[in-house]
Amino acid sequence: MFDYTANMRWHPELFLIAGILSAGEGLTPRPLPEDFPVHQNTVRLAIGAEFMVHSFGRDSERYVNEDYLTVEVGVYPANRNPILISAGQFTLRVNAKKEVLNSATPSLVASSLKYNDWEQRVQLDGQDGQGSIGRPSQSAPRFPGDNRPNQGRLPAPPQVSPDPALAPPTHIAPSVLVKEVAIEEGEHKFPAGGYLYFPYRGKIKSIRSLDLIYNNGVESITLRLR
Repeated sequence: MFDYTANMRWHPELFLIAGILSAGEGLTPRPLPEDFPVHQNTVRLAIGAEFMVHSFGRDSERYVNEDYLTVEVGVYPANRNPILISAGQFTLRVNAKKEVLNSATPSLVASSLKYNDWEQRVQLDGQDGQGSIGRPSQSAPRFPGDNRPNQGRLPAPPQVSPDPALAPPTHIAPSVLVKEVAIEEGEHKFPAGGYLYFPYRGKIKSIRSLDLIYNNGVESITLRLR
């Protein structure tokens, strides 16, 4: 077992470097495993985790995907010894059942978000029952034999340059962000943070206990999330 807090006192630059590497992409790991509601240490690493129910995000951008349970995790290698991190090392046990939930790939989760967004747009666009698709309306002739040019289209409004100060903030699409904030797989010697996604269609109130299990083939950790 190792004392990760003591390790931080001797190597404060570790998190500075990790923060620089994570800036602008991915999800910056929390400074310490103790910053998570639950955490455990082994000889080679420490892991912290928090059950986020269905939500994921970064900074002020938060989204919900009802088809997946989400868990934010932080993995902290001991003494900068490289650790191979994979989403497949994590499983979720609901209500102490023998069967566990395997983590889904971020691409699969992104696809489900794209489909739901498309379905919602179709419902909104079609709620008036009209089937026009970008075709200009044609006005009826004013009297039989009227051959004057159609006046159905109004002249285009004058173009006004938008004020950059009034422009709405740029948001990342949920289907893009869900992949960016997923746990970054690969070999890490600095702390790594991100989300794990587990397919689940049950009701949250029916979850009496929830355990996140980490197993890298050498050592295993079970974190009680709920």
